[in-house]
Amino acid sequence: MPERIASHPVVLRAFAFADAPRVTELCGDWEVARMTALIPHPYLPEMAESCIAGCHRADATDGPRTFAITRADGGLLVGAIGLATSAGRDRFARLLVGRPYWGNGYATAAGGAP
Repeated sequence: MPERIASHPVVLRAFAFADAPRVTELCGDWEVARMTALIPHPYLPEMAESCIAGCHRADATDGPRTFAITRADGGLLVGAIGLATSAGRDRFARLLVGRPYWGNGYATAAGGAP
């Protein structure tokens, strides 16, 4: 799996620990958290760090890959997308975009990335 995937207007890349404050900010928004079954509220900084560490472990073991969704113009982190396979081999995506970025086509671009 490539390290970076461009799908205008976004670029998908691996998460870095430096992303933890931004992940905390995006996931800490109640309107975002309530749309998922996976994001607890309140969302604490150590939760973001643990999530990123989990992404790194999965990458190292060829587990489900989760990418940071960043804006192509400037690299601002706006969300995350992951692809997983269930026990029955069905694939499903997990997708999160921060509320300030809803309606900009970022989820569509990330979901359609090659």
